[in-house]
Amino acid sequence: MNRQQIREQIARNLRLLSSDESTIIDNSNITEEGLNTQIDLIYREGIVQVLMDKFPDDFERKTEPKQTFTSSFVVQSIASDVITALPGTFSNFDEGFEAQNVDKSETIKIIDVLSDTEAQLESTPESDWTGDTVYVLGNEFFFEGEAEDLREIKLLGIKYNANDNEFLYGNLRRKHDVLPLDQKNFNRYNPVMYLTAISKENISTGATKNLRGVGILPFPNAYNGEYQITYMQQPPSLTDTTSPVPLVAGISEGIIRGVTAWGARILQDYNMSVYYDNLYKEQKAQIINSYKPRSRGNPSRLRLAPHYQRISKNVTY
Repeated sequence: MNRQQIREQIARNLRLLSSDESTIIDNSNITEEGLNTQIDLIYREGIVQVLMDKFPDDFERKTEPKQTFTSSFVVQSIASDVITALPGTFSNFDEGFEAQNVDKSETIKIIDVLSDTEAQLESTPESDWTGDTVYVLGNEFFFEGEAEDLREIKLLGIKYNANDNEFLYGNLRRKHDVLPLDQKNFNRYNPVMYLTAISKENISTGATKNLRGVGILPFPNAYNGEYQITYMQQPPSLTDTTSPVPLVAGISEGIIRGVTAWGARILQDYNMSVYYDNLYKEQKAQIINSYKPRSRGNPSRLRLAPHYQRISKNVTY
């Protein structure tokens, strides 16, 4: 069943469907938007969350390997230690990261972002960088948007350059324990990872985004390394044309029963709310009992949501 069919059945249970069953009767306490919100809540925070808690390994996903630079840009001009690029290139996120010019074999730290078009380097390049492509080497990799489908980041694997054969997996540490330490305290053969978040500011507009991500120490020293994130992901929110991920039969019915119980409480029909609450609990138990872990079956794979992408400084928002 898709969300529209689920919503109509809930309205039917609550006696909020018109006599010809074509529309949901307008009610000040229960609206279509409210039903959609509760459908998502029961589906993602109720039923699927229980499965994630009980069978976490089945919900682990990995990003495709991505290169170890957070952004790249073409230098428009350079004056001493200040480089200029196209509007929207730089943000507060770039400060402290290293700019690598592969063509000139030079890597210099960015010490200050002067505007969205200008950044100051720690020293003046020995060569003229004008027209060259420069890569910003970061050690923190973020998911774009609010990453609302991201449940948990579990592991970060890294290849420090293209010649590495295998990913090295970081040991999880608390961010405030490792950031005060100097780079010499870390070994690239035994890297450390930490969870992080950032408010990315668009300098030209003042708008900010709150991003979640993961960091690695020591820093990557080449743009052509690779990283891969292991994470847990909730299924995306339903739309009127999409159905719940078919992890196991009975999820649609469980959503209907859970949201009907909620609606009955809103309408102060407590006998109905108790009845559907009990049905919801029974259905959820059946879903859990009939679920086949990966070791015994082939559950559907949740796909990486579209907004899971590396941060890009070359696009303003």
